[in-house]
Amino acid sequence: MRIKLKSILTFILLIIASLLMGYIFGKSEVLTSLGMSDLLLFLLSFPIAFILHLFIHELGHLVFGKISGLDFYSFRIFKWTLIKEDSKIKVKEHRVSGTLGQCIMTIPESSHVSFTFYLLGGILMNFILSILSLLLINQFPVFIFAFFMVGILMILTQGIPHGFNDGMTLKLLGQNQRNKDYLTNQLNSVSLLAEGKTFTDFPATFFDVEIEALNENYLTQFQFFLLISRLFQEEKYEQALGLMNQEWDRKQLLILPYYLNYKKYYLFLATLLREQSERLDMLNQDKQLENYMREKSAENKMIEATKIWIKELNPVSALEKLDEAENLIVIIPYKGERIFMQQMIDSIRNKIFIDVTM
Repeated sequence: MRIKLKSILTFILLIIASLLMGYIFGKSEVLTSLGMSDLLLFLLSFPIAFILHLFIHELGHLVFGKISGLDFYSFRIFKWTLIKEDSKIKVKEHRVSGTLGQCIMTIPESSHVSFTFYLLGGILMNFILSILSLLLINQFPVFIFAFFMVGILMILTQGIPHGFNDGMTLKLLGQNQRNKDYLTNQLNSVSLLAEGKTFTDFPATFFDVEIEALNENYLTQFQFFLLISRLFQEEKYEQALGLMNQEWDRKQLLILPYYLNYKKYYLFLATLLREQSERLDMLNQDKQLENYMREKSAENKMIEATKIWIKELNPVSALEKLDEAENLIVIIPYKGERIFMQQMIDSIRNKIFIDVTM
């Protein structure tokens, strides 16, 4: 109920802001002289302005993150991603459900930094360039109106705490030290994965979490999936499924990327362990999960191979699907995750060989 109320309030604020901007610009002598034909130009300008502000927003995180002492790791707009790996910048395709862009920074070794300007950097850059754009209102009235409007809307949608936006992250960091520690863990895990470390190489402190608080917010939820990933690598599948079962009734509290991954990992574990349950049947018929699993990734192909092996009793096709998964490892952004995925694929392949020869 609280989530729905926040969504409604945010929507109302956006409507009020849009009406206010429309009123202000409606009083402008420049805009009142425009004809109806300019409406088409405005509609064309809006998506262009949105893409520009998306780039500006992520650039703001990068600039203010560097000012705060953080190091650059990756910069993503839609699926196109620049990633720093082995001191080189590489271009990769990488999607994250529920996000259109992302700028990930890492914490230098033995450094204590503030996350405030890093998190505020996006909306600060949107605000600065939106205000500066008004200097060109006489030259390009329609586009500048669209650009300014999109900028203000992006500031509101990212600044007002909601979902898992920048404002909400700042709010969570202000609540307690634990949330700050979890965000630090998250950024440090990126550094380790970029170096080629896998989950079993992570410090034990990364997994020292309160199980009852794992679903408290998306910072603690990250810890849950960090723990699940380590259990995967250690092939402690029963223990991983046990944790997943504990969280089943609270899975709706997960943010969208984690919610989708929760269902995907549960499907994988329950299938691999040959579980017979209503939950597994439900996931096998889940259209949202089915669509998510269509995304081209090594992980999805590996899970599909597991289903073909266990459910369809077709080890030959399963091995072919694992070969497809192996060919997709190269697009995984983190070096450590590529190593981890290769280990997972090899493990499933070995299990199939053992099953066939028994």
